[in-house]
Amino acid sequence: MPVLVEVLDTLSDPPSAERVDPDHELRGTLLGLLWPHHLDAATMLGALRPPSPDLYGNYAHFLRNMPGECSDEDLPNLLAWASNVVCRPDSGYVFSRDRFEISLINGVIDRVMKTSEATECVDTLAKIIFSLLHSHHKVQLPDCLQPDEYGDETQETRSRRRLLTQALVREAVRANFDPRTAAYQIAYDWERRSSLRLDAASVPEPATRHQLIDREDFPWALEQTAEAAGAGDEAATRVYGELASWTFPSDDLHAFELAYDETHPAWPYLRSFYTAIPVNSPLAEALRHNYSADRAHWPEAGAFMAQQARLLAEARAGDNDSLWQFLWGLRVDLQTGEFAQNASGALSTWPAAVALGDDLSDLRELARRYLTTEHDRADSWLPLARRNKCSWAGYALLTELHRADPLIEFPAEVWSSWAAAILTEFMGMATSYMEPVRVDLLRLAARHAPESVAHRVAQAARAALTAGRQPIVLNAIDPRWAADLRVCFENLAIELSSCLGLASGAVERALAGSPENSGHLAGLPDNDEGREAALRTWHSILAALLTTDSRVVHEIIDASVDGPRETPLAVRAAVLAMHALLTADAETHWPRAKSFAATDSELGRRLAEACAMTEAERIQGSLSEPRVADLYLWLSGLYDPEEDEPLRGVRWITDEDQARTWRDRLLAELSRRATAEAIRQLRHLATQYPTRLVIAAALGEATKQYAVASWGQVRTEDVIRLLQDPARRVIRTSTDLLDVVYEALEEVGRALPTHCELLWDRTPGNRPRRPSAENPIIPDVWRPKPEAALCAYLTHELLLRLAGRRVAVNREVLIHPTDPYGAGDRTDLLVEAMPSLGDDPNITAGESIKLVIEVKGSWNDEVPTAQAEQLADRYLPESGTDAGIYIVGWYPIELWNATGDKRKTQAKKLRQDTLLAHLLDQAASLSRIGTVHVRPMVMNIPRPERQRE
Repeated sequence: MPVLVEVLDTLSDPPSAERVDPDHELRGTLLGLLWPHHLDAATMLGALRPPSPDLYGNYAHFLRNMPGECSDEDLPNLLAWASNVVCRPDSGYVFSRDRFEISLINGVIDRVMKTSEATECVDTLAKIIFSLLHSHHKVQLPDCLQPDEYGDETQETRSRRRLLTQALVREAVRANFDPRTAAYQIAYDWERRSSLRLDAASVPEPATRHQLIDREDFPWALEQTAEAAGAGDEAATRVYGELASWTFPSDDLHAFELAYDETHPAWPYLRSFYTAIPVNSPLAEALRHNYSADRAHWPEAGAFMAQQARLLAEARAGDNDSLWQFLWGLRVDLQTGEFAQNASGALSTWPAAVALGDDLSDLRELARRYLTTEHDRADSWLPLARRNKCSWAGYALLTELHRADPLIEFPAEVWSSWAAAILTEFMGMATSYMEPVRVDLLRLAARHAPESVAHRVAQAARAALTAGRQPIVLNAIDPRWAADLRVCFENLAIELSSCLGLASGAVERALAGSPENSGHLAGLPDNDEGREAALRTWHSILAALLTTDSRVVHEIIDASVDGPRETPLAVRAAVLAMHALLTADAETHWPRAKSFAATDSELGRRLAEACAMTEAERIQGSLSEPRVADLYLWLSGLYDPEEDEPLRGVRWITDEDQARTWRDRLLAELSRRATAEAIRQLRHLATQYPTRLVIAAALGEATKQYAVASWGQVRTEDVIRLLQDPARRVIRTSTDLLDVVYEALEEVGRALPTHCELLWDRTPGNRPRRPSAENPIIPDVWRPKPEAALCAYLTHELLLRLAGRRVAVNREVLIHPTDPYGAGDRTDLLVEAMPSLGDDPNITAGESIKLVIEVKGSWNDEVPTAQAEQLADRYLPESGTDAGIYIVGWYPIELWNATGDKRKTQAKKLRQDTLLAHLLDQAASLSRIGTVHVRPMVMNIPRPERQRE
């Protein structure tokens, strides 16, 4: 920390700071790290400088949050600093609403008003506030003066609010401000805050105060006026009198009577409310005009309602035409004679229905009669992309029935008769065609009359495309509902491919073998808008078909992605086709997308920007952690983070901006997942890009979240057992198991010299009592046993030493089969333990904890590399664990006297001391790069000393 303080001190020289840290980002980072734990408030305040006007970075973030972190002891220094920078014209700070400084001052005011010592500081606050108000800079009403979550104001909040009001009145008197202007500023001249917050749920707050005092404070203002007059303070009396005038609730009878007192000091400021208004004065005329405008009435309302009553009677008598006319008229607002824009909900709640005074109790019977005897007449208007009121009435009645019974039952012919109405009609002034009621009705229609729904979908789509519009009615259709719908979508995709010149095998076969499909889409408008609408429709149809088992869609996509891209439209189609694949199943299709864009960086940018604009969250959410990291690397190659420019000022967000933002969101995605694999991938990225602080921050956050999620409380009974037997261990994580097994192996290594000959092969020699030429001394020949013997020995020893700990030790476990006959990757030893449970009774035993042990003899030529390439890279991921032990059985060369053994030649290449150092460094590197815990061990295996030659 002293080093960071020294670096901060170097920024006190303006020329040097301007050169090294022009945007104060280094200053903001240092202050965030040092304060409040390693820097006092005076030093921190002395290091502050006016922020950059168009960069919200570390420094602006620090300024915004700093007041809230100040202790009560720091408030005098903070308030003195704020008063200095606000009241001094040459401070360099600008407090307009578009600058970050105003957030700082708002925070200071709120922090001071929260303290129990606010009385001592409120006069300085009043000076700061009036200085800003007179410079035409509005201040936000402090959060601590807002009502609570239920919209109620506590007595303490009211007292603090009036305390600030009194201080502002004193400041107005001291500075000799105009009383009426000062009173208005005190009451009303505050920044109006939105009831919606960016950092909160998108629901309005119960109540938000926008004024320091309001009509509820009028009696208090009268009292303050009287007290000031009684004290002989004429200036304060004038300000409080004007406050009473500004807050007077003229529509409150009680307040009207309370204020009527000609002897009260506030009367000169309230007299105008009681003065009579001349009948012929301009004010009286304006009041009459406003009153009439507020109560406008449609002159034909009576005749219209009589007509509605007649239509209803005729409809009840069996006239279906009268019924649809009656329903159409229910939307009319009788005040204006115009259609209400928000006609929704039950038909009985529509404007004209309410005025009719009829409960429409028989509306459901009328609806069933209309729906079973009429039809939507779609052939007369749907191919022409028009509307029809009879069709609209049918849809309105279907929604009314659906509201009462979502599973309404009709014969198939009824659903067939109204398929077009359900598909295209809507109740309000506009629609996205994705309302839940429409989707439900379409699903029911597709179940009972799939062929009719498919026919109407094709008609609506072709009509819109012929007119140069995208048929957004397709958004509500799921081709998985019925095979007819899937075929309909396939035919539309084929027709669009043909019209756009995107021929494929599927297109050619369909056009050659199915004359009925040929020419359904007569053609597209010869303009860019029409082709663009067709291409967007083609893309949305492909995306929908990818959710089905359609083979046609894959043929079309393959032809677009792998075929020639000789025109801009073909290039765009290829990008959209790959975008559809990624949207459908990013995990499966990412390798293909990567190779698709590898040959052309511009093509890659188009694909990246297309995904970033629409489906970024969906794509990254469906990718595994390694694929998310790979996607980040790909985007970093296309959009180098070192070339990022800060988004300053107001401007359009470009497609490239969105792609760069998506690139950085991928790190947040890995950090949010906080899994072991996510941490492993972030470590790989941090190793590859050590200077990118955003990766380091994501890694730190993911590690913290992973630790929090994997933590569990130790059971009381486990603690008791540990106290009874210190040799026991609580095993809850893979690292706990690693510690236990490693300790056991160290014990094995220490005990090994007492029986080490078990791991050597001995060929007995000849030691005659009287050696001679005919009977010479022949020494014993020693050579190490194979690796399998060492594995068997270690398995046996671990089973003995870990007995009673719910641990299993297995040899040659197949963890990655490569054929049906048992071939594949096998671990030398796989240790499994059942984790200890916590005290929480809701926690149940989960999967076992695993540890992989890889054993090598010192003669194995893979000894230097197998820890990384075999254990860490293959066996640990394949076993589903992150912990492993790498054991090298070291047979001293000088004790190895067998000749002709090639293993000895290989073993001579290594030295025991340097080998262990190398493996330890390698294990540390593996832990840094990936989320693995690997420990090496070089186990010395001598043979009995008396047998030495």
